[in-house]
Amino acid sequence: VTFEWLLRKTVLVDPYEAIVDLNMLLEVCVGDRVIELLIHALQLMTEALYKNPLEMASQFVGGRLTMAFENEEYSEIIAVREAAMHWLLISKNNSGSNVAGGLNGACCWRPITQFLPPAGNPSKSILKGHVGAVYCVKFDTTGNYIVSGGGDSTVRKWNVATGRCIEVMKGHTGPVCCVDINRDGSTIWSCSADNSIRGWDFETGSQQLIIDGHEKAVFFSQDQ
Repeated sequence: VTFEWLLRKTVLVDPYEAIVDLNMLLEVCVGDRVIELLIHALQLMTEALYKNPLEMASQFVGGRLTMAFENEEYSEIIAVREAAMHWLLISKNNSGSNVAGGLNGACCWRPITQFLPPAGNPSKSILKGHVGAVYCVKFDTTGNYIVSGGGDSTVRKWNVATGRCIEVMKGHTGPVCCVDINRDGSTIWSCSADNSIRGWDFETGSQQLIIDGHEKAVFFSQDQ
């Protein structure tokens, strides 16, 4: 697997499809640590790639492939990282700034330090998007999605396989304390320090219902 292939797949098709292809390859090359690290690196950078797929080079160089959690270094990973650096160097604009010019006039960041969380972390996936603390999470019945609530007053829906946030539900005016999903999976319920309970369509994230009346923050019972 080369950097050039990963970049072309992401730019011309989709970041998620690159992860899918690597997972298929891993089914053949069971336990291949290089492929596992590349999959994890792509999962960590998925949100950035959907905004600008050319950020892949910046992410690789910026720390995703430092192999900080590994007991050995893999030449294949070093090759991907060096190819990403080369791509950034040859696409750097003439201003000498740390912004690299990409395809079709697009730009991407050219890091000078490696500070991004690296692939290989014992955490299977890192889901980033909330601004501030995350107070609650809930899997749907299929295990394919997670719903979360945070101090930024939003409810968010995540794809477990990619780690990508696919819905941001705004409406609460205080931290979201609890979230739940009804048994048929059609509605997300949230309660908040704004004293309200809100219902959201699971598929679209649109707000369906607001229940007001409490004088203090609302919490769900976890009893089954």
